[in-house]
Formats: sequence, structure tokens, C-alpha cells
Amino acid sequence: MWGNSFGGFGFSSRSSWRNSYSTKIGVKEEKNPGYEPKKLIMIQGENNVPLSKYKESVPNDFVGILLIKIREDHIGRSSGNAMWCRAFEYVDGEIIDRGMAIHKESDYDYTDYNYNEKVWSLIGKVVLDPEHIAVPQVDLAKRVEDQSTREPDVISYSVVDQETQEMTMMKTIVFNVLERQDMDQRSDRVPLDIILKSVELQIMKKVKIDKKNLQEKIKQTIIDLELEEKLDGKNLEDEKKLLEVIKEKVEYIDENTTLEDFARSISQTVEREYSPEELSKIEIKGTPIAEMIIGIKQTTCEKKDNYSKLEEAIIQTTILDLFTNNIDRHLNNWALIRDKATDTYKLGVFDHAVSLLNMSLDTECLAQPYDYIRQYWASSSVLLDRPEDLKRFATAGKDLFAYIMENYREYTMKFLQVLHDKLPEIQKAIGYREIPMAEYDKLSDEEKKKYYAHDSDKTVNSDRIMKEFNDKFKDIEKGYGLNFEQNENANRNDD
Repeated sequence: MWGNSFGGFGFSSRSSWRNSYSTKIGVKEEKNPGYEPKKLIMIQGENNVPLSKYKESVPNDFVGILLIKIREDHIGRSSGNAMWCRAFEYVDGEIIDRGMAIHKESDYDYTDYNYNEKVWSLIGKVVLDPEHIAVPQVDLAKRVEDQSTREPDVISYSVVDQETQEMTMMKTIVFNVLERQDMDQRSDRVPLDIILKSVELQIMKKVKIDKKNLQEKIKQTIIDLELEEKLDGKNLEDEKKLLEVIKEKVEYIDENTTLEDFARSISQTVEREYSPEELSKIEIKGTPIAEMIIGIKQTTCEKKDNYSKLEEAIIQTTILDLFTNNIDRHLNNWALIRDKATDTYKLGVFDHAVSLLNMSLDTECLAQPYDYIRQYWASSSVLLDRPEDLKRFATAGKDLFAYIMENYREYTMKFLQVLHDKLPEIQKAIGYREIPMAEYDKLSDEEKKKYYAHDSDKTVNSDRIMKEFNDKFKDIEKGYGLNFEQNENANRNDD
């Protein structure tokens, strides 16, 4: 095992680190457009006021974002007066409806938080599978009435299309499995296995409902036969017994069930041979029982496949959280997103302010200082089921990674290789293009405005972030005898 878990979190400003770490002699660095704050207008929403009225208050030449405040965010515990808003972006003379978004003010105590939100989203969009994991688009913005030196606010756009999708918070999903007292005791930080089991039960709920509905129809058919016996004096005991057995066997239909298997199971119970053909002739409320069995089997296959994709998505996200020192993946910071038309689910992840611990510029976690994190990795709020972890609500990052590597190795190796192969793409997304001073001096004054005048103006130390990523890969390669560079070269040759 790697290291031990540790608890509470404390932060302090460390601006001096920025200058000593990021100074590069003889080069200038271009401003990353992703970190440039957009202009922001915020208006308080009112009942029965059409959107056109709000838009009338925006200047004709405005380029930026209009937010109409709707309600406070009561789900999470985010700092910065989190507020749900309706968002519109004004660009190139067009108004783009960006849907719902959460706006958070800059936190004066933790000025890196909103930049961390932006950086995590940039990294997540590069490496996480967008088909199965929704990562929010994030903008940094400053209100038009306050273009001072204060750090920008953050706008995180909803990962849910409210017309076609619905979202269930992970806390609600886990709550459906755990007893209330367990939730109170464990707060909103629980073991990985509980999260996965809860998600599986949520996804498989449709199969459970379909089985119950079929069993209810069979039960009603038996009642109808009993009534027929009383009215006509018939002896329908064999038919009722057969239906009782079928009702019992419905519970055991899974993705591998065939009509032959189902008929064989019934035959063994009633001590009479039933063929699939005979079974197919039995109808429940006008529908062949064989058709219903096949329907439940198909639904089970679809849901099992959906869950396996979600299981992999949860493992991917947890590994990326470990790489980005995200200590705040509690149950209110991710959710399941259901497509209403197809009844399929994907993972939604959000609120990454307390990530990149000791990786971005200005904050250091006093309870988890840089040297300690280098040795054990930052703690995780996705836990291992160990008494000391449940007590502290935290698990050492390396311990959690070792558990994932042991129990979900295929997912882990696949994602680690993707993450390693995309390091240059991550660097491009979060970093800065460098230009030698000799070339910089040849630029016009207007062109020079695209570059930082001096290193202390930089908002994100991408070099340090990439160094931490590479250091973690070195840890893993050394600890498990792996070589991701070799695998990357092999993949290129295969292509």
C-alpha cells in the first residue's frame, strides 16, 4: 500500500512561489484565451418578465455574457455566492442562448479557485470520454461595472439539456441504497464500492420494474382463472400451478436467459417437460409470455451495457481527480444524467474549485503540503471502506489508486494510456505559446499586448501542472513496472 490517509484542509497564499517557479529567461508567453475574462452583465430575474426586456438593457455594441439571476444554488456548498442563472452570450453581433449556468464570485481568500475550475474543465474535455462523461464548459468573467484587478468570477454552464435530459445527484442515488443514519454518519463522502453499487441499482431499476409488472400481470391472470373455475366449474389447477412457477422464475431472467433455459427451469420445477414452443403459446393478457421474457432479457442487456460504461466513466473520473489533486469529489459534485428518449444514463461532473492542490499558482494546502502530496498524493473524498478513512472522510490518493489498479485494472490501464498520450494536448489546452525575446521585440505594440509583460501576470502555471502529471506517471511506472512511452510508440506503429 502507498501511504496513509489524512484529514482536514487548510490553505495559505503562496504568491512568491509563482515568480520563483515560472521565470523563464529570454522568452515571453502568449496569453491563453481561455484565461482571459469575458465582460459580464448580471440582472436580477423577475416573474412574468419576458427575456426580450432583459436584452433591451444590453448595449448594442456589447460583447460578453448576460446572466439573468434565477435562484441561489442550494445543492452544493460552493463559496462565492453560487447562483443559478440564464446565460446569453453576445458575440459577432449574435445572441447565443447558453442555457442555465452557475455563477460564482471570486473568493478573496482562495483566489485560485475559479482558475482551477477553468483548468480542470479544459483537462477533462481533453481526456474524458464525452459520450459517457459530461464536463461543463467554463468561462471566466468580470462584471462591466468592476473591471478592477480583482480575480474574475466563474461561469459554469449546466451539463444538462433540460428539454431532453434529467439529472439525479449522486447523493440521491447513494441515499437510495444506504440507510439515513449511515448517510448522516458518513456525510457526503462514501467508499467507491458503495457509489458503484448504488449506480448499478439505479441503472437496473427499469429491469426490476419490468419484472414486477410482468409478475403482476401473471398474478392477475391466475385470479382470472380462479374466477373462471367458480363460474364454469372447471379444474384449472395445472394452469394455475404453471403460471405460479413462471411468475417465480421471472425474477431470475438475466442477460443470458434463453427460452430453452426458461422452459428447462420450469420443467424441473413442475416435473413435466415443457418445450420452448409450448411456452411460446402461453399468453398473459393477450401477449405471448415468450415475447415478454425476450423483452426483459433485452432490457437487461442494454442496462448492463449502460452500467459498464458508467462504471468505466466513474473510474476514469476518479483517476483524473487523483492526477489533478481534487480533494472535493463528494456526492454533490457529480450526478447521473438520463436521456428521456432512450432511458440511458451518462455521468455528469462539476464544481472543481478545490482541485489542482499545490499544482496551480497561489495556494498551498497546509494540511497536505507539497512534499507530503508528492509522497502520498492528495487525499480523496471518494473513500476506501476502511475505519480510519470513514472516520476522517478522506483516503490517501495512492491508496485509492492502488485499490483501483487491483480491482479495475483494465479500465485503469486503458485510461492511463489515453491520459499519457494526450499530455501534449493537455499542455496546449492549459498552457502558453512561447516566443523568444528577439522575436517579441520585432512585434508591433498592438501585437505585444497578446503577451504577458512579465511572469507575475500569469494566472496558471501550466508547466508546474504538467510536471505534477509526469511525476505521477513516474510513480506509477516505478511502482507497477510499466512503460507508457513504450506503449504509446507501439500504438503509433499499429496505426
